[in-house]
Amino acid sequence: MKSKAIIGWSVLLGALWVVWIVSWCLAPLSVENGVFVSLAKYMAQGLTPYADFQLGETPLGIALLSGVYKVLGTETSGYAGLAFIALVHGLNFFLLGKLMKRVSLKPMALLVGLFFYFFLVYSSDGVMMNLEPMAVSFILGCCLLILKRTRLGLWLGAACMVLAVACKWQSIVLLPVMLVLVFWQGKRNEFKPEKGLLFLAITVVGILIGSMGIAVLTQQPDWYLQLVPPQEEVIFPQEVWYERLTYLVIQGGRCSLFFWLLIPFFWKKLSVHGKRFVGLSVLAFVCYLPLLLVEIKVPNGMLVYPFVAVAFAQLFQAIPNRKVAAVLAVLVCILPAGLSGREFLKLEGGKLKAQQQEELATLKQVIEKPGKAVVLFDDCYEYDLGPQIFSELSHIRPVYLKTSRLGLESQPNEQDSLIGQIQEADYLIMNEEGFSVLSYSASSELFFEVISACKSYGTGSYLIYAK
Repeated sequence: MKSKAIIGWSVLLGALWVVWIVSWCLAPLSVENGVFVSLAKYMAQGLTPYADFQLGETPLGIALLSGVYKVLGTETSGYAGLAFIALVHGLNFFLLGKLMKRVSLKPMALLVGLFFYFFLVYSSDGVMMNLEPMAVSFILGCCLLILKRTRLGLWLGAACMVLAVACKWQSIVLLPVMLVLVFWQGKRNEFKPEKGLLFLAITVVGILIGSMGIAVLTQQPDWYLQLVPPQEEVIFPQEVWYERLTYLVIQGGRCSLFFWLLIPFFWKKLSVHGKRFVGLSVLAFVCYLPLLLVEIKVPNGMLVYPFVAVAFAQLFQAIPNRKVAAVLAVLVCILPAGLSGREFLKLEGGKLKAQQQEELATLKQVIEKPGKAVVLFDDCYEYDLGPQIFSELSHIRPVYLKTSRLGLESQPNEQDSLIGQIQEADYLIMNEEGFSVLSYSASSELFFEVISACKSYGTGSYLIYAK
């Protein structure tokens, strides 16, 4: 009976992976894909992050992505980068499976944990381009190396933590989680403060050396200032705090954290590893909260999902009644599965991709010659066409690369700078909202003077002015 259940869960998990692969095939290029792939291509062409173009991330993730375009060429579509991220997701499932096996999870609980993890990741923009999966790979590698309980494993684990931060600076919030994992070590799982202090020292020194190396290589000693928004964005009015609280509730629901309430009833049934990872999951979620002070970004949750999935798998294994455990597994997966279904429906069976590819083909016909462009798209989200223009039309480049969103600038000083570039641009590309922004700006007279001397083209909801 148990073997049949294991086979059933395995087949179901395999079917979900088929759905994910199909989703990647049906998905249009997201806004984040346009931004990250464009920056990766610039790096592949020899431009220096922070110095030649603005990068709101630590550089390793973009550097790894740029390797794809160094090998395949910068003419390659953004779908090559998306395929690379898909492979990283696959690697993360493999590493998470190894971690679950390492902490004494049996096959049934392991499959349930991976099943839950699938829905968590898929529902968090899992079909879009994100850098978080690369950081998750190093975080999982760090956990596996720490659990080896060797000095070499400790050093290599600290190196993985440094690399995770180098991919996504937000990974630094998980340092307390890793410290607890190191502290709680030894043959009898006793407290080992000397190992924890060594891990902390190696990690901090590694991050400092990496930061100084970036400053030297880019010749930008204040490069880290590009990682966080201006101070005025961090001082939130009441409605923004309410928005962050609402998102926190949604994220807690996505992770089905109600299962934490059941832990006291089965605490004695949990193994030592089970108790450890239940505690780590709580700590990981608490450490995740400060990120809401900086930004609301759903994919950031990927950093803590492995700990939540392992904790639930441990609870599932500790429940002696298999029917109760099965019901709990279904209840825990309902909300993230529903959110995953919503993400799948957004793809509209490939219609959005076909429409986007048609729009890009039209733009390629109109914009044949290489040149510099100003792109301004207001209210551009998820799969709306925007920065993907630069990633897919590699013969054009922004007039000014030190902007945060390649045409989706939200800061007033960035918009003023963008307006000042229209005289230098060979092409002006915008949607109707972007046209309205420039038309009613302080530089509207300059804008109309420039476009009056240009050839204008209308392609669907986009306006193109070519000099």
